[in-house]
Amino acid sequence: APGFTEARQPAWEALEAFYAGALAAAACAAVGGSTASGLQVADMQSESLADWPTLLTDPWPLAPRSERERLAQLLFEGVGLPALQVVPQATLALFATGRLSGLVLDCGHRASRAVPIEQGVALPGAALRSPIGGLRLTEYLRRGCPVEGSEHSAVDAALLDWDVAEHAKERLCAVAPPAAGLPGLPPGAAAAAGAAGSPARAR
Repeated sequence: APGFTEARQPAWEALEAFYAGALAAAACAAVGGSTASGLQVADMQSESLADWPTLLTDPWPLAPRSERERLAQLLFEGVGLPALQVVPQATLALFATGRLSGLVLDCGHRASRAVPIEQGVALPGAALRSPIGGLRLTEYLRRGCPVEGSEHSAVDAALLDWDVAEHAKERLCAVAPPAAGLPGLPPGAAAAAGAAGSPARAR
């Protein structure tokens, strides 16, 4: 994904070095070299990457245009890429289902996002972002689960170990399948949504 996020400005020099090294390592591996060898990566990095058009994913469709342009300049002029395409992650996720239009819900570690897509184009003006993600759920489990020897309702009660709460979340928590006849859904939509079998696990 591009080096910019919604909250932090990228360090362009470090980002250029990262992309140059990562692309050289990938190119080295693709031609049969070992990415464990720093010399091989350095040799590949010194060569032209003109034969390596690159696709990058953007985690959020509202990244400023100025930062996209700066990223393109960095990769074209600094790294030497011949072609570059930056695509929202939500768009690629929808393409993977064989659809061009739909609503992609991405529940991540720190935030959740809903991105509508129409004919392969993400609509950033209609996208929504919530600061509630997997991190909040883990914290909720830590504070909500009683710890042996502590009072469940006490404000200063001992918190459940973070790793234990994370493990419990990933193994025991899941998104419930849609109930039959949900209001607002077209006929068959609930069945199609639950056709994948097991419910989605929390992360």
